[in-house]
Amino acid sequence: MARQHDFLNSLDTFCATAKTFADRVEGAAAFWKGQARMAAYNTGIDLHGRLKDVHAWGMTLVQNVGQNVSVMHNSDLDSAQSFNALGGGDTAIST
Repeated sequence: MARQHDFLNSLDTFCATAKTFADRVEGAAAFWKGQARMAAYNTGIDLHGRLKDVHAWGMTLVQNVGQNVSVMHNSDLDSAQSFNALGGGDTAIST
């Protein structure tokens, strides 16, 4: 009877230890799950910010190219008109 009692006490201690271990594993899993969610959220914010920067850079580039093309086009027209006004060229350029 004493052996059975010792065995049951040992088994009870083992089960309590296993439950404590399982609780700690579950707590650690919840912690790391939270860390993973936070990292994913921060990565999403960072990626969104970078995409906004790329979009702004692209819009600036398009605007600058558009202005340069417009300036070059107007400059070419001015040069051609000046050339025609001085009597050069066979074609009249109309704007």
